[in-house]
Order: sequence, then C-alpha cells, then structure tokens
Amino acid sequence: MKIDYEILIVGAGVVGATLAFLLAKQGIQTCLVDQRNTQDYSKKNYFTGRTASLNLSSIELFEKIGIWKNLIKFSTKFRRMFIWDGEGSSSIEFLAKDIEEDVLGYIATNNSIVSEMFKKYSSLPNLTILEGEGIESFKQEENNIESLLSTGKKISSKLVVGADGLFSSVRKLSSIPIRSWSYNQTAITGSLSSSEYHEETAWQVFTSSGPLALLPFENKSDSNFSFVWSVHSHEIKELIESKKNLLSNLERATEMRLGNLNLVGEVYSFPLNQLHAKKYFSNRAVLVGDAAHTIHPLAGQGMNLGISDLKVLSKVLSGARRKGIDIGSGNVLSEYDKERQKYNLRMMALMEVFKHGFENNNPWIKLGRNFIFDLTANNKELKKLFIKGAAGII
Repeated sequence: MKIDYEILIVGAGVVGATLAFLLAKQGIQTCLVDQRNTQDYSKKNYFTGRTASLNLSSIELFEKIGIWKNLIKFSTKFRRMFIWDGEGSSSIEFLAKDIEEDVLGYIATNNSIVSEMFKKYSSLPNLTILEGEGIESFKQEENNIESLLSTGKKISSKLVVGADGLFSSVRKLSSIPIRSWSYNQTAITGSLSSSEYHEETAWQVFTSSGPLALLPFENKSDSNFSFVWSVHSHEIKELIESKKNLLSNLERATEMRLGNLNLVGEVYSFPLNQLHAKKYFSNRAVLVGDAAHTIHPLAGQGMNLGISDLKVLSKVLSGARRKGIDIGSGNVLSEYDKERQKYNLRMMALMEVFKHGFENNNPWIKLGRNFIFDLTANNKELKKLFIKGAAGII
C-alpha cells in the first residue's frame, strides 16, 4: 500500500497547527486537514476571539519554533497573580520574582497564535494543508491507516492524530472510551475595560456563583481585560439578560478592586463539561489536546496541557522514526499515553479539588480554605511550588 503521508493531523487549531509545524520541520511528511478555511485566520483581528493564558513552558516552545518574536507584539504579559476568596477573608499573591523569572506568562488569542504559525508554513516543503476537509471514516490496517475525507479524497498514512477538539471525530471513529460529566456550570466570557490599570496582574476571585478570572489583555480597542466567569447554569439567564446587570455583578464580585468596569464587544457563553479519554490512542490513531481531555477553566491550563501533549508526542514520534520503528505502533503510542495520562490526570484532580473546595459554603470548609491560603502565603517553598506548577516549569 502506497503511503501518501507519514502523519495525517485532523484539526488546525493551536495544538494541531503547532504539532504539524514541529513534525514537518523534522522532515516528517505531514498532512494537516481542517473543515475551516485556514487562510481566514490571516484576515481575522488578532485581538478578537478566545484568549489563552500561555505559561513559560508554552512560550519556550513558541520561541523555539520562531513565532514568539512576532506573537509577543499581540500578547500581554503578567508578572503577578492575585487570588482571593470572595466568600472568606483570605488571599494569596504569586509573583514572578519569587521564582526568579521576569514574567509568569502572557495572554494571547488563539487567532494570533495560529495566524503566526501559518506564516511559517511556506518554509516547510514536508507539510501539506487541505482546507475545507473533515474526516468521515478510516480503515485501520496492520501497516497503515486509510482515511476518507469529506470531499471523497482518500489518504493513506502511518498515523492519524486527532487534534479536533471536544467533539473529536478521530476519537469517535477510533471507538476510544471516555469518562465525561457536566459541571452544571456555564462559562461567560468577554472583554472589559476598567478605570484602574491591570498592574500586569491576573486576578481571580472565588465567588458564590463560581470562579471569576480577569486576565490582562490590551487589545487596542480600549479593552484591558479578558474575563471568564464560571457560574451555576441556573444563574446564567439572569446574569446576561442585560449588559448593565452583568457589569453590576462583575463589579460586585471583584469588590471594585479594578474600579468601574465596561464591556467591550460581545459576551459569549458555553456549557462546561469534563471529559477524559480512558486511553489516548488506538490502532494507528492518537489524541492530543481537547480531543483527549478537557479541564475546568479556573486555572487557565487547558491550552498549556494541549501544548505539553504535542511536545511529548513530537518527541516520541521523532525518536521512534530515527530508530526505524513504526511510528503508528502501539508500543510507540503507549509511551506518549503513559507520560501524558499521568500528568493530565494529576492536574485534573487538582482542579476538581479546587472547584469543589471553593463552591462549598460549609463553615468548616471555609475555615479550611482560609487555613490553606494562609499556609501557602506564609510558606516560601510551598508558594514557589505552586507558582512553578502554574508556570509549567516543573
């Protein structure tokens, strides 16, 4: 059977686009398909769309690829994180200088990251991009996998990578089992301007409705924050029925620490669900990013987990290829699965503890929360551990 490409990647979001670049740069014949017209990214406003918090590990990868020099122009740094319990009396401050770094991370939009990645593609003869293509089915053979695309085109490859998000077609076609449940929460997201400067600080407050994060993001349109508020689903209608009502609730939740707030642009909402694939691979198919796992947005780690996935997968595949080992074999893919399952499950468990711990209003739980905040704030080594974990450098 003739092999058209060594690797077929389905999904040209940040994770899929970055993985395609890394593999093609190593000389691996790679095909990237996406149902969207990928050229549209270059026409979009870099400052609109969903934002992502990039930790130091993700930034290091973008520096290595060569897009950070331009991407940093459309990103906003933060050197400080300030977290407080809106239902208690404790707070904690994380500073970049505590771990001898200049910044803790940057805020950027998905549009800007993918657009900068596409600009680099012209230098990669080993990369083919097929636009307006989805995957309809595939046939997994002993030595290859044959994929049927939505236009009827057939592609034979050694491996198919599912980077196609929460509703992954690759995951479904591979019959990979998942664990999933609803948080019974809805995320409200948008952009804000404030009367007070953001102080290069990422702010987060745990409210009775759910965690609210305000991320510094200067989008050249008088906006200086991107916000995500995870609220109980039954509260969503009341909160977003009018901009005036939402703003008053945001100001109340932030205790006016950021001054007067104003909405800039549209407000969006989407249900929050937890999903985790019981394994990240099957016969000649492997999952990365949201196709493999989703996480509550309270810590802003979803994008960073996906980028860590692709770094490990790229390393494993290139290592196997150099040794002449079949990159689609179960032994190769299980190495990636083992490493990433362990880390991702640990991070997901930690987020579950945080979420349930802060939405519980039991007086004893509140007392415990205050104790943990105070303990962390006053213990330099424990504090450093938390900061390094968030920055992706441990």
